[in-house]
Order: sequence, then C-alpha cells, then structure tokens
Amino acid sequence: MKMRHLRAEARRSGRMVDLSSALAAAAYVDVRLGRRDVAVARLSEAFQLPAGLQAVSRALLRADPSWAPLRGHPGFERLIAEHD
Repeated sequence: MKMRHLRAEARRSGRMVDLSSALAAAAYVDVRLGRRDVAVARLSEAFQLPAGLQAVSRALLRADPSWAPLRGHPGFERLIAEHD
C-alpha cells in the first residue's frame, strides 16, 4: 500500500498511531536506500501527528546506529534536538 493510501486510511479510521508507525517504518527503509531527505520528511511528519510518534523516540533516533546515516542532515539534527 502506498504512503498516501496509508495516510488517507489512518485519517478516515482515526488511527493516527498506525500512521505514525507506518511513517517511521517507511523512513527506516528510506534511510537504508540512501533517501535521507525523504526519511527526514517522513519522521518530521510523524512527530507532528496528534498521536505523536510512538514507534520511535527522539532519544532512540539519537542513539540507534540504524539512524546514523541521517546524522549531519540539517533537518534530522533539528528534529533530534527537540525534546521528547
């Protein structure tokens, strides 16, 4: 299912937690594929949802080496500088 379909379904069903988890998972895939800008955009969107991002915390993003390819990216640095 494409991300826009997931967004529409989450909004329709009121399950924004599912959307934040899907965005985090998609961001991880984007990191692995080298799509840093897309990954940061997805994480930023997930943190802005009313349900917040429950699949990943800012502390985890700072500590987990899986997200290391995003270090140094200005958007990622701004995102992880904020408090949980």
